[in-house]
Amino acid sequence: MPEHRNLSGASLHDPKAHAASHAIGDADPLTGLFSFTGLAVGTYVSTPEVYNTDGDLHIQSIVQGDAIFFNDDVGNDEDGKSVWIHRKAPEYDLYHRFFIDSAGNAKWLAFSFNAEIDNAGGTMQFQTSAAGDISCFALSASGENRGFKQYGYITNGAASKYIEWKVSDATDNFELTRVDASILKFHVQMPIQATTYYSSDGTPGLSGTFPDNLANNITVKDGLITAFA
Repeated sequence: MPEHRNLSGASLHDPKAHAASHAIGDADPLTGLFSFTGLAVGTYVSTPEVYNTDGDLHIQSIVQGDAIFFNDDVGNDEDGKSVWIHRKAPEYDLYHRFFIDSAGNAKWLAFSFNAEIDNAGGTMQFQTSAAGDISCFALSASGENRGFKQYGYITNGAASKYIEWKVSDATDNFELTRVDASILKFHVQMPIQATTYYSSDGTPGLSGTFPDNLANNITVKDGLITAFA
């Protein structure tokens, strides 16, 4: 066993005091699993596996500096090394992977059922420095038309309901849809300007019958009001 100089009782469990109590070159109960080099025991660790058989494993718990990973060169055409987080189980045996690829892109690959980012309080902010755009679904292939769903509670439906934005391959349109009629309408509370207006049948220009604010029906065809009742 290594000698713990000037330590006894509870101080044996203080990580900073515990590490400092070792003389350089002291033997350790884990000799054979760890190789220590440098100015102090624990400065460098060379081992294929680090684990704690009882409770949590703390890294840099004395907060004397940052935890730095993979601080050495790789080849120009190689991805950087990864941090892998696994969930091992018969059901949902999955993992997440964090790394920097060979093109310099920071990547989080979530090989999981769902990936959730949830802020327990305050506002979730994206690209606050405005140093670039936000791009989604750039690698979409045939049949891959992903959407954005935005939820909100509707008292009329007594549930959380959503609208969805997506590019539709079936219609070649950018579409905004609602999950059901509990969401009454799309209310734009500012003036609207468009290059071209289309009727519900897909023809350019306004045509059809529209109610005004007094419940009168106005019929428009070929840009002309043809009936008012």
